[in-house]
Amino acid sequence: MATEAELQAENARLREELNAARQAPQPSAVDPGVAQYENAAAGAWQSWDARIKELSKRAADEWSEGRFQEATATQSEITAATLRREQAGAEYQRWNGLRGAHPVEQHLASNRGTYTAEEEHYIRRHPHFVTDRQFQQRIIEEHNRAISDGYRRGTAAYIARMDRAAADLGGGGADYGAAPMLSGTMLDVARSSYGAVHPEKGGVSTPEEVSKWWHQQRNSSAAHRIRENWLTAEDDKSRW
Repeated sequence: MATEAELQAENARLREELNAARQAPQPSAVDPGVAQYENAAAGAWQSWDARIKELSKRAADEWSEGRFQEATATQSEITAATLRREQAGAEYQRWNGLRGAHPVEQHLASNRGTYTAEEEHYIRRHPHFVTDRQFQQRIIEEHNRAISDGYRRGTAAYIARMDRAAADLGGGGADYGAAPMLSGTMLDVARSSYGAVHPEKGGVSTPEEVSKWWHQQRNSSAAHRIRENWLTAEDDKSRW
């Protein structure tokens, strides 16, 4: 029968695999907003191109008929339409170029203005907000509850609450990249805590496993809840 420590280690491994699957970009996935803007730009380019052809034919007739003033005016329209076609082409290239970008960057580009700068940073730190629709829906629900509770979007307290919600959903340290390697006094402090939590290790642990555990604890639901409570109290004081 597996020991409690072995079960915890296996759960941690499975959680990491789940987070990796959540965050993995899908090469063929194109954000609907990116596709929509790309198609709109392509349509605009085609429309202006057709307009230029129409105007060019009209100008040719006017020149041949000696209607020079009208032909000059038409030529000005062609110049303006050509500029608009170039703008539409540049817009198409911009959106088309995003097809190969990470889903998070596609999502943020096609939803510019929807999120505050702090929220965009949050989404980049929690990429499965984009790649996992169930996770996204749960975070949106938590956002609505936070706003109802009086939190202000973009504040440190609000972000701390959203971080805690992500950790509750299994994000933990995985959303914060690889664990930084600890050393010196910090490693000693972390190793002491790690040893107290894992007595079965007999005081033997590597810097790698201690650093990884410390990283996960610093970004755990409990740690985020402490930050959330502290920052909420600070935010309340600043408002009163």
